[in-house]
Amino acid sequence: MPGNTIHLTPDDVVVKDGHPYTAGGGAFPSGHTNTGYTDALLMAEMIPERFDALVIRGARYGYSRLVLGVHYPLDVMGARMVAQRNVAHYLNDPYYRTLFNEARAQLREALVKECGTTIVECAASTGKDDPYRDPAMHTFYRFTMTYNLPQQKGEHQPLKIPKGADVLLQTALPNLSPAQCQALMEETALPAGYPLSGETEDQQFWQRLDLSAAYEMARKTR
Repeated sequence: MPGNTIHLTPDDVVVKDGHPYTAGGGAFPSGHTNTGYTDALLMAEMIPERFDALVIRGARYGYSRLVLGVHYPLDVMGARMVAQRNVAHYLNDPYYRTLFNEARAQLREALVKECGTTIVECAASTGKDDPYRDPAMHTFYRFTMTYNLPQQKGEHQPLKIPKGADVLLQTALPNLSPAQCQALMEETALPAGYPLSGETEDQQFWQRLDLSAAYEMARKTR
């Protein structure tokens, strides 16, 4: 390819059995990133006082997979989409929700005991010692949605919110109705045409959903 400056280097890593390492599994979507985002989103639902910071922490974890050189951007982007969709599905399941609420209550009780104060006070930002509340992190989160891959121009399908997707914002924004949460999701969504947004309504939504921006917009307009 003209202008290409990327060159493959031999992988001469030797593992404990004395043989060179060989990759035997697929890379898409990133399993570690899927787990990281899933955990971050569930924790954000359990501790909405740190919702934005935890969502961004999930993005930071996915980014680390690129830094380590074990995944490509599309692997990480795809994993974010899967995690968002799955967590929304879990939280809309009545049986799962019962178990989740029990675990949430136990966690919050333990945090209050450990902090010696309310969770609101314990979770309050501490300025420079709280990097995940830095405004620049919202820009970082948006970056991880595309990793600056090119946008395909032209006509695209309008964004449609899947049924139940608003559950991802309801705990963090309890004063908003489902319709208001959906409106936030639509207003702050990534523009259409970026990789993995695809042709289906589900692909369009889960790739373009920006929870960080939606939460931040709601916070500023409270």
